[in-house]
Amino acid sequence: MDQEHNYQYPLTIKQPKPRKKWPFILLGIIVFIAAIVGTVISLKAFGPDTANNQAVAPTINKGIAPLELIDKVSKNKVITESKNYTLSRGSVAQNNADPTINPVIFPVDGYSYLTGVTTTTGLRFTVATDKVASDKDTIETAVTNTLTENGFTKVGQDTAMLSSYPYLTFDSQESVCQIIDYNKTNSAELALSLVCLSKADLKTAYDNIAKLVALTKSDITTNASAISKQTITKDSKELVSLTVQQKDTVGSAQYYFATLDTSKADTFEYLGTKRTPSVDDKDSFVVPEALKAAIADPKWGPFLTDNIN
Repeated sequence: MDQEHNYQYPLTIKQPKPRKKWPFILLGIIVFIAAIVGTVISLKAFGPDTANNQAVAPTINKGIAPLELIDKVSKNKVITESKNYTLSRGSVAQNNADPTINPVIFPVDGYSYLTGVTTTTGLRFTVATDKVASDKDTIETAVTNTLTENGFTKVGQDTAMLSSYPYLTFDSQESVCQIIDYNKTNSAELALSLVCLSKADLKTAYDNIAKLVALTKSDITTNASAISKQTITKDSKELVSLTVQQKDTVGSAQYYFATLDTSKADTFEYLGTKRTPSVDDKDSFVVPEALKAAIADPKWGPFLTDNIN
C-alpha cells in the first residue's frame, strides 16, 4: 500500500501573464540601425586610409610637357601686364656661370638621396628697377595658377639640404616644375625662377651619378642624404666632383672623376676623394697623397691641378 503523504497543493495554479516581447525587439532594431549609421559616418569622416594610418596622397595628373608649360607662363596675360620686371629664359651659359642657381631638386624612385639637376627649361623673373615696386606676388600667383591649370599638383618637397632658397614644388606624371624664390626675405623685390624638367631626364641624371659612384668600388651612397654635382669642362676634358652628405654626419666628402674626351661615353676615371673644405677643419684643405698623385699624371696637363686644391 502506498504511504500517504501530507503535501499541501494549491487548488489552482495561477500562471504569470506572458510579457510582451515587441518593445524589446523594437529597441534592438533601433540600436542595430544606429550602429550602422554610426559606422557609415565614421568611414566618411576618417576613411580607410586613416584606419590604416596612411596619409591620403594627392592625385598626380599627366600634366603638359616642360617646354609647353614654360611657353604658357611666358605668355600669361596677368604676367605680361605686370609692371617693373624683366623676363629671361634659362640657358646653358647661365647654368655654366652658376650651376647651383637653377637646379630642379626632386627624388627619383630607387635612389635614397636627393640631387639637384640643372635645366635650361626655365624662366627667370627679376625686378627692373628697385626704385619702383614690382608685382612679385601677382606674378608668383599667376605662375602657380598656370601650373595647376595645366595638370600640375603642388606637393611638399624638402630642398633645404641642397639649396638655401625656398622652393615650391609642382608634380605631374611626366614632369616636375619648381618655383625658386631668391629673395624671400624682401617681399617687395622680385627675384623668382621657374624651372621644369621631365622625369625621364631627371632619372637619367640620377643614373649618371650612379655610374660615377660605381667607379669608386665602394658603396658611398648607402647612407647618403644628398649629393651635389659640379662639372668643369675645358676643350675635350671634363672634371666632375660629387659632394656626398651622409645622414647624421657633420661635414661631407668630395669624390673626383675626369675624362680626356667628353665625346666618348663611359671614359671617366675615378681620381680619389678628400674632405670638403671647412673653416672648422684645417685638415680638410689638405689634398691626400693618393689624390695628389692621380691629378699630377702628365696626361691631364695642368687641367686637374688647377681645379683641385
